[in-house]
Amino acid sequence: MKRKLKLASVVTCALMGVGTFTIADAASWDSGAVYTAGDTVTHNGKEYTAKYWTQNNNPENSGEWGPWSLSNGGSSSDDDNGGGSSEQSAEEWSSSKTYTEGDTVTYNGGSYTAKWWTQGETPNPESKWGVWQYNGEAEQGTGTVSIVLPAKPDFVSSNTKADVQIFKNGVMVAESKDANWGSTTSFDISVGSGADLTVSVPSLDGATGSATPASFNLAKDASQTVSVEYTAPKPAEEGSININAKADVIGNPTTTYTLTNSDGVVVFHGDLNVNNTTSLNSVPASEDGVKYTLEVAGFTTNGYNYTPSKTYSVTVYNYNSSNVNVNFDKKAIPTENVTFSVDGLPSGKSTTLTLTNGSETKEVDLTGNSASIDIAKDGSIWTITAAAMSGYKIAVSPSSFTADQSNQNVNVKITENAAPSTNWPDRAVVGYVRGYDAPWYSQPDTTNEMIQTAMDHGYNVIVYAFAGQDSNGTVTLPKWTDEMKSRVPAQLDIIHSSGGIALLSIGGAVNYFDPNMSGDNAIVTGKAMGKFLAENGYDGLDIDVEHPNASSSVESNFIRYIDAARAEFKSISGKDMYLAAAPQISGNTGSWDGGNAKFAEPMYTQDFLNDAHFDAIFIQTYNQYGGAAFFGKKGFDVGFLSNVFKLLSEETRPDMEQYLVDNNLYVPEGTKIVLGVPDFKDPSVSEAAYKQGTCLADASCSGAGLYDPKDISTDITNGGLGAYNQYGGVMTWILNSDSYQGWTWVDGVKGVAYN
Repeated sequence: MKRKLKLASVVTCALMGVGTFTIADAASWDSGAVYTAGDTVTHNGKEYTAKYWTQNNNPENSGEWGPWSLSNGGSSSDDDNGGGSSEQSAEEWSSSKTYTEGDTVTYNGGSYTAKWWTQGETPNPESKWGVWQYNGEAEQGTGTVSIVLPAKPDFVSSNTKADVQIFKNGVMVAESKDANWGSTTSFDISVGSGADLTVSVPSLDGATGSATPASFNLAKDASQTVSVEYTAPKPAEEGSININAKADVIGNPTTTYTLTNSDGVVVFHGDLNVNNTTSLNSVPASEDGVKYTLEVAGFTTNGYNYTPSKTYSVTVYNYNSSNVNVNFDKKAIPTENVTFSVDGLPSGKSTTLTLTNGSETKEVDLTGNSASIDIAKDGSIWTITAAAMSGYKIAVSPSSFTADQSNQNVNVKITENAAPSTNWPDRAVVGYVRGYDAPWYSQPDTTNEMIQTAMDHGYNVIVYAFAGQDSNGTVTLPKWTDEMKSRVPAQLDIIHSSGGIALLSIGGAVNYFDPNMSGDNAIVTGKAMGKFLAENGYDGLDIDVEHPNASSSVESNFIRYIDAARAEFKSISGKDMYLAAAPQISGNTGSWDGGNAKFAEPMYTQDFLNDAHFDAIFIQTYNQYGGAAFFGKKGFDVGFLSNVFKLLSEETRPDMEQYLVDNNLYVPEGTKIVLGVPDFKDPSVSEAAYKQGTCLADASCSGAGLYDPKDISTDITNGGLGAYNQYGGVMTWILNSDSYQGWTWVDGVKGVAYN
């Protein structure tokens, strides 16, 4: 509490005959002085009398039992002594101040009087038994604080404004954050009779802000100017490291490095080019230096191991570069001799084998009956691929090996492509296999053993999924692993030795087939595919383009593509290219529409089916979700397959004429109709989830449709499809899942497929 005292002078008091003592006669309290009983002092506008000997006891904190008592005279009195006058007004409450009985404060707009000694207890109008007596609302006084901003410092960005905050009792009461640089902003602050204020200036773009003064007492009707300044941020403490890696090796092989600080935390990690300088910038540093540990990995090349001679310690100083010279110890490693025995290389022909272990590649030219090469005996796995030879198939065995022996023999067998084959089989069990990499538990990798077992169980057409062609017509095998690519030649041998057919499928649900098929581009693109099929030993092409681009949707463009592919294939292989397609069934029948059965993809017009001369159409009857419906049957119903066949077969048209609309699409009689179905549903999948197709997301089913061999057999038998020449058997997505479930699907359907 502040007490404003208007005191009469000593002389005036004497003339009025009222004693000559005033508060001015009492000395200010000194914490280092010794006081005895009766000594009088003043402190913060009050007069105190010592009760007994004391030193360093603050009179304000004395309390009832302390060494000091509040005197009746001087500033402690509220009476007018000898004509002097006293005025008192309340100050704002402060948690750090001490108050005694009778002291008056303001807080949050209220007036309070202390009942007894207190410190740190917040006034509360609801507390009847506390130290503070609530007097009602206080008359509020205000003071003015003027914030003066400097001109914008150069180190502050152009759009940034200063932020200045004013606090009273720890609570922000005013803020300036939109003022222009170089301006002055004034705030009227409620202070009662007076209050302690602090000014905070948060940092700005890394610059430290400050206010002068940063704290002060602002009285009622008073004003205070506060100047704001900013100190430029200290430059980042950084340096750099130059790593000079030297080794007795040709070229610039790559290894790796790791830089850790004294706490073992990795600060930098990356590739290091040998016989070059690698610079690490913005490395945390200090004036006294920051210590780091540099570790460099060894590497192997050209039959030698290179090992760094040590681990390096480096200290980085502010704004300086530290150099580290890394040297490698060179040591020859054992080698493995790889011998290639070549059988069937035509006179005047040659090919190239490419060996790779993921980090190193070697090529071997085959111009005779044998060749050899030495590689490091380091336990790495090498894969071997052969360059295509027009008109010939090349089989490499083994196609991969581990370099952990002294010698490795590799057999290379080259055979001329077979003479023109017979026609497409009268009946077929067609299985798609995945060439692309996938994580699904129900679709294991396509191995040589899987293909052999599939042929043994009754598959006779294998379709590899999927190939693509880019905008320039280049043939691609998206997401095929090198290991899968290396297996294909041996798998094609298995298929052919079993009397089967191997097709390569383009497109897929994702659609990797995206060439420019306009004009002559279709011919260029078709020739590229025909060449790829012939040189890699495939027997033909399957068109599974479910989402064609604009130019591929045009029937005439696709016909030019097919014709060019056929011609190129035959010029290389000497045999005709098989051609199949796998369109999606669509349409419905009903009293209002008759037999409107068709294919979903736009290029499947009647002219397209006539002009393409397909050997077989693999009709996808699955993943309809009820969209296609014929004579009350949908994709999950027994009878749906027979209805699809009869509505689309040219052979059945006389019997179905009454149900067909004008210009109803049909498959020409010379093309086999193969009914495509899924083959797998995990027992954990409910019927509802199966019909909705949600199981496709994790391959717990291979498709949503008629999958049970018993239902498929019943449908085809009851429909009498075996009596029709155009009936060509069944197709499934996906053979890999049939392998997973122990070949139960093919064993269950091959009876109705072949009979």
